[in-house]
Amino acid sequence: MNHQPFETWIFAQEDLNEADRLALQQHLEACQACRSLQEKWESLHEELQAPAMLAPRAGFTRRWKAGLAEKRLREQRRQAWKVFLTFSGATTAVVLVMIAYALLTSTPAEWVQAAMRTVTETVGTYSAVRELTTAWMNLTPLGLNIVIWIALGVTFCILAFIWVYAIWRTAFAGVWNK
Repeated sequence: MNHQPFETWIFAQEDLNEADRLALQQHLEACQACRSLQEKWESLHEELQAPAMLAPRAGFTRRWKAGLAEKRLREQRRQAWKVFLTFSGATTAVVLVMIAYALLTSTPAEWVQAAMRTVTETVGTYSAVRELTTAWMNLTPLGLNIVIWIALGVTFCILAFIWVYAIWRTAFAGVWNK
């Protein structure tokens, strides 16, 4: 018996006209092989339409959370690099624009003159600060100087502690939040 058109019709029953559907029904009543194929197809179709929900393997939540922490850490690092590269690029662009402006609006003689002026002003500023410090030490009592230096030292230590603490908290931001 020729099963070919009926086997094709079994898999495409929605597209059949009424005459072909009737012919298929009559063939299925008479042919055991095609009826078995029809039953298997319907069984498979039902399984595909209603998939069973599987429970996750043991430890899934722990593995997922660990992966999430790693993903967050990678994202934070990527974001930090993005900010660093953006600021570095912007700084480089500003410096290049300043250099181009200096090259286009001044001569090498003016550059040498500006460098010499900067050196002499730096030396002059250093001398003025040294003289001011010497005068301060000579005019104020020793106890006041000690108190001022202690206050400056303690202030520096507190600011250094705050800076180190802020860097430490930033570096280990996601480590203890598991």
